[in-house]
Amino acid sequence: MEKCKICGREYKNINQHVNTAHKMSIDDYRLIEETVEVDEVISDEDFGKSVTPEERSKIIFKDEITESKAENPLSELLKEFDVTEVQLRRLLVQYKGGQAIPISQNIDENQRRAQKEASEILENYDGSELEIPDLWTAEELVKIHGFKCLEIRKTPTKRWVLKR
Repeated sequence: MEKCKICGREYKNINQHVNTAHKMSIDDYRLIEETVEVDEVISDEDFGKSVTPEERSKIIFKDEITESKAENPLSELLKEFDVTEVQLRRLLVQYKGGQAIPISQNIDENQRRAQKEASEILENYDGSELEIPDLWTAEELVKIHGFKCLEIRKTPTKRWVLKR
Protein backbone atom coordinates (compact mmCIF):
# COMPACT_ATOMS: atom_id res chain seq x y z
CA MET A 1 0.00 0.00 0.00
CA GLU A 2 1.25 3.44 -0.91
CA LYS A 3 -0.17 6.74 0.32
CA CYS A 4 -1.22 9.23 -2.36
CA LYS A 5 0.54 12.54 -1.91
CA ILE A 6 -2.41 14.42 -3.38
CA CYS A 7 -5.45 13.02 -1.64
CA GLY A 8 -3.78 11.25 1.28
CA ARG A 9 -5.53 7.91 0.77
CA GLU A 10 -3.70 4.58 0.51
CA TYR A 11 -3.77 2.48 -2.66
CA LYS A 12 -2.35 -0.82 -3.81
CA ASN A 13 -1.69 0.54 -7.30
CA ILE A 14 -0.69 4.18 -6.97
CA ASN A 15 0.06 4.46 -10.71
CA GLN A 16 -3.50 3.62 -11.68
CA HIS A 17 -4.97 5.82 -8.96
CA VAL A 18 -2.92 8.87 -9.93
CA ASN A 19 -3.75 8.40 -13.60
CA THR A 20 -7.51 7.94 -13.13
CA ALA A 21 -8.31 10.10 -10.10
CA HIS A 22 -5.89 12.98 -10.63
CA LYS A 23 -5.44 12.76 -14.43
CA MET A 24 -1.66 12.87 -14.39
CA SER A 25 1.19 10.59 -15.34
CA ILE A 26 3.17 8.83 -12.66
CA ASP A 27 6.26 10.79 -13.80
CA ASP A 28 4.50 14.09 -13.10
CA TYR A 29 3.28 12.72 -9.78
CA ARG A 30 6.81 11.67 -8.80
CA LEU A 31 8.10 15.16 -9.60
CA ILE A 32 5.53 16.65 -7.27
CA GLU A 33 6.39 14.08 -4.67
CA GLU A 34 10.07 14.95 -4.90
CA THR A 35 9.63 18.71 -4.80
CA VAL A 36 6.67 19.24 -2.47
CA GLU A 37 5.43 17.31 0.50
CA VAL A 38 1.76 17.92 -0.20
CA ASP A 39 0.63 17.24 3.38
CA GLU A 40 2.81 20.18 4.44
CA VAL A 41 1.09 22.43 1.91
CA ILE A 42 -2.53 21.56 2.65
CA SER A 43 -4.26 19.39 5.13
CA ASP A 44 -7.89 18.84 6.04
CA GLU A 45 -7.31 20.62 9.35
CA ASP A 46 -6.34 23.82 7.50
CA PHE A 47 -9.92 24.02 6.25
CA GLY A 48 -11.75 22.72 9.31
CA LYS A 49 -13.60 20.26 7.08
CA SER A 50 -12.97 17.26 4.90
CA VAL A 51 -11.43 18.16 1.55
CA THR A 52 -12.25 16.05 -1.50
CA PRO A 53 -9.43 14.86 -3.76
CA GLU A 54 -10.68 17.19 -6.51
CA GLU A 55 -10.62 20.22 -4.19
CA ARG A 56 -7.16 19.30 -2.96
CA SER A 57 -5.90 18.94 -6.55
CA LYS A 58 -7.38 22.33 -7.47
CA ILE A 59 -5.71 24.01 -4.50
CA ILE A 60 -2.35 22.33 -5.08
CA PHE A 61 -2.27 23.13 -8.78
CA LYS A 62 -4.08 26.49 -8.69
CA ASP A 63 -1.16 28.42 -10.19
CA GLU A 64 -0.84 26.04 -13.12
CA ILE A 65 -4.59 26.00 -13.73
CA THR A 66 -4.79 29.79 -13.64
CA GLU A 67 -1.85 30.15 -16.04
CA SER A 68 -3.24 27.66 -18.55
CA LYS A 69 -6.66 29.34 -18.58
CA ALA A 70 -5.11 32.75 -19.06
CA GLU A 71 -2.94 31.60 -21.96
CA ASN A 72 -5.30 29.20 -23.76
CA PRO A 73 -8.99 29.79 -23.50
CA LEU A 74 -11.14 27.02 -24.96
CA SER A 75 -11.76 28.84 -28.23
CA GLU A 76 -8.00 29.12 -28.88
CA LEU A 77 -7.52 25.46 -28.01
CA LEU A 78 -10.27 24.42 -30.41
CA LYS A 79 -8.78 26.57 -33.16
CA GLU A 80 -5.25 25.28 -32.52
CA PHE A 81 -6.30 21.63 -32.86
CA ASP A 82 -8.92 22.33 -35.54
CA VAL A 83 -11.75 20.61 -33.68
CA THR A 84 -15.24 21.66 -32.72
CA GLU A 85 -16.51 21.65 -29.17
CA VAL A 86 -18.74 18.66 -30.04
CA GLN A 87 -15.74 16.69 -31.36
CA LEU A 88 -13.75 17.53 -28.23
CA ARG A 89 -16.62 16.39 -26.01
CA ARG A 90 -16.85 13.08 -27.89
CA LEU A 91 -13.11 12.53 -27.52
CA LEU A 92 -13.27 13.25 -23.80
CA VAL A 93 -16.21 10.87 -23.32
CA GLN A 94 -14.28 8.17 -25.19
CA TYR A 95 -11.13 8.82 -23.16
CA LYS A 96 -12.87 8.91 -19.79
CA GLY A 97 -14.81 5.78 -20.71
CA GLY A 98 -11.56 3.97 -21.47
CA GLN A 99 -12.42 3.57 -25.15
CA ALA A 100 -9.76 3.71 -27.82
CA ILE A 101 -9.98 6.52 -30.32
CA PRO A 102 -10.88 5.01 -33.70
CA ILE A 103 -7.92 4.71 -36.07
CA SER A 104 -9.75 6.55 -38.86
CA GLN A 105 -10.41 9.48 -36.52
CA ASN A 106 -6.73 9.52 -35.53
CA ILE A 107 -5.63 9.46 -39.18
CA ASP A 108 -8.04 12.25 -40.12
CA GLU A 109 -6.72 14.37 -37.26
CA ASN A 110 -3.10 13.82 -38.33
CA GLN A 111 -3.93 14.67 -41.95
CA ARG A 112 -5.73 17.89 -40.98
CA ARG A 113 -2.80 18.92 -38.81
CA ALA A 114 -0.34 18.09 -41.61
CA GLN A 115 -2.34 20.14 -44.14
CA LYS A 116 -2.30 23.11 -41.79
CA GLU A 117 1.45 22.81 -41.12
CA ALA A 118 2.18 22.35 -44.85
CA SER A 119 0.25 25.53 -45.65
CA GLU A 120 2.24 27.47 -43.04
CA ILE A 121 5.52 26.09 -44.45
CA LEU A 122 4.53 27.02 -48.02
CA GLU A 123 3.79 30.62 -47.00
CA ASN A 124 7.41 31.06 -45.87
CA TYR A 125 9.15 28.75 -48.36
CA ASP A 126 12.20 30.34 -49.99
CA GLY A 127 13.37 27.47 -52.25
CA SER A 128 15.94 26.01 -49.85
CA GLU A 129 16.01 22.53 -48.35
CA LEU A 130 13.57 21.90 -45.54
CA GLU A 131 14.01 19.55 -42.61
CA ILE A 132 10.60 18.27 -41.60
CA PRO A 133 10.38 16.37 -38.28
CA ASP A 134 6.89 14.98 -38.92
CA LEU A 135 6.06 12.15 -41.34
CA TRP A 136 2.51 13.36 -41.93
CA THR A 137 3.64 16.86 -42.90
CA ALA A 138 6.47 15.52 -45.09
CA GLU A 139 4.01 13.23 -46.88
CA GLU A 140 1.58 16.13 -47.45
CA LEU A 141 4.37 18.26 -48.96
CA VAL A 142 5.61 15.45 -51.23
CA LYS A 143 2.27 14.07 -52.44
CA ILE A 144 0.24 17.26 -52.72
CA HIS A 145 2.71 20.13 -53.14
CA GLY A 146 5.37 18.61 -55.39
CA PHE A 147 8.32 18.40 -53.01
CA LYS A 148 10.98 15.71 -53.42
CA CYS A 149 12.44 13.78 -50.51
CA LEU A 150 16.23 14.10 -50.78
CA GLU A 151 17.08 12.06 -47.71
CA ILE A 152 15.92 10.91 -44.33
CA ARG A 153 18.28 11.94 -41.55
CA LYS A 154 18.38 9.65 -38.59
CA THR A 155 19.31 12.08 -35.86
CA PRO A 156 17.82 11.35 -32.46
CA THR A 157 14.50 11.90 -34.24
CA LYS A 158 13.93 11.25 -37.93
CA ARG A 159 13.88 14.28 -40.19
CA TRP A 160 12.78 14.30 -43.80
CA VAL A 161 14.88 16.59 -46.01
CA LEU A 162 12.67 18.01 -48.76
CA LYS A 163 13.09 20.40 -51.67
CA ARG A 164 10.74 21.58 -54.38
